Amino acid sequence: MNQQKMSFQSEIFKKNSNMHQIQKEIDKLHEQLRVIDLEITEKVRMNQDKMIESAKIEMAINNLHRMVNETRRKPKESQAQQNEEKKLVLAENITKKLEEISDRMMELKHYYDKSNENRDKKAAPNR
Repeated sequence: MNQQKMSFQSEIFKKNSNMHQIQKEIDKLHEQLRVIDLEITEKVRMNQDKMIESAKIEMAINNLHRMVNETRRKPKESQAQQNEEKKLVLAENITKKLEEISDRMMELKHYYDKSNENRDKKAAPNR
């Protein structure tokens, strides 16, 4: 019976030793899990911080763009339209001035031609 008792105790001791090894592995895995969980939490926090910063930058850019558009004197389309109108007015003014110059030159040519005719008429009887 002693031997049975010793064998039983030995068996219990082995199983306790195995349980202790398994418990050590479980504790080691729990520690690894805790470290991984901390790493994941830190990465998630960093990603959230990056997303928040990106959103802040995007919002700042949108606000600046809106303010630039609000403070612009005239929208580009109306500026282009006004520039086109100015060009038309300028072209009309230049055309009008050129026509006046042309009219005046025609008058001067007419006076010059008349003057030459009169000079020729005066010179012709003397010949």
